[in-house]
Amino acid sequence: MSDESRELSLQPNSPFTGESDLQSKSDGGQTPCTLAMNPPPSRRATHAAPRLPRKGGVSPGFSLVEAMVATLLLAIGFTGLFALTATSTTTLDKAFLRQNLEMQANSILEQIEQDAESASLYTLDLTDCTPPEDPNPQANLRVIWCEQLNAATGDAQANDVRSITARVDGETTILTVHLTALDGDISVAIRRLYD
Repeated sequence: MSDESRELSLQPNSPFTGESDLQSKSDGGQTPCTLAMNPPPSRRATHAAPRLPRKGGVSPGFSLVEAMVATLLLAIGFTGLFALTATSTTTLDKAFLRQNLEMQANSILEQIEQDAESASLYTLDLTDCTPPEDPNPQANLRVIWCEQLNAATGDAQANDVRSITARVDGETTILTVHLTALDGDISVAIRRLYD
């Protein structure tokens, strides 16, 4: 290159290829030369580059087998979740029923406590709610308690025990209220001493 200054000008040949001629005007001659230029911004591609294939020539993405395995795992997870929900609901129902049995047993013992002198007469079966033929205070209470139990916990089933047992030991009367529900599955026994 010489020390002379050169005047350069770019003249586009084609607007589609982005090529241009470079001309030198210092020595009077023309030296054609082409330069590769980037296309104008309006002509640039707007789509993403194609994804490269994985090793082994398989393209990335989910195959049908992968999608089926993912669906199976999701189904197993939801099945476990539904089983857990059903188990927790059953456990809560049993806890609620046990709480009702405890309240009924305490209510019975509090009513007997008001008649503590005749506590030894309270050996009763609370599964039968039929009114007695010869009414007495204990038999009338038996019908009321039986109906309250049936309303709170449902009718007594075959293996359910709903009884009040009074045992006299010297001058002490021991009252035990034993109540079960759900065919004997839930059981509550409360004992009180009366002197």
